Amino acid sequence: MTSAVVLHLITIFSWMTWSFISYFSDSPVDYSNILVLITLAHVTLGIIAASLGVWLVASWHLQTDVQKCFPRKRVMLTTITLWVTAILLGIVLYIAVDFR
Repeated sequence: MTSAVVLHLITIFSWMTWSFISYFSDSPVDYSNILVLITLAHVTLGIIAASLGVWLVASWHLQTDVQKCFPRKRVMLTTITLWVTAILLGIVLYIAVDFR
């Protein structure tokens, strides 16, 4: 899990952050554009999923008993749901911008 979260954070900081900045710095933001709304939803869900992933991994590393991790199943399910949704929105953005 630690490796997955670290790779995810590296991807976010090395590529996604700069892509987001360049996307919104090219022209004025038109909030009536569906791609802008999808981008904002993608970023918001991605930040929440990454934050929950960091919290889960950090809390697991502080536990000596693995049994204490099982009560966090609801947070894990929420995290994976947010992450998959953010990934799907990212794929939609990639396809939409590629065909632009």
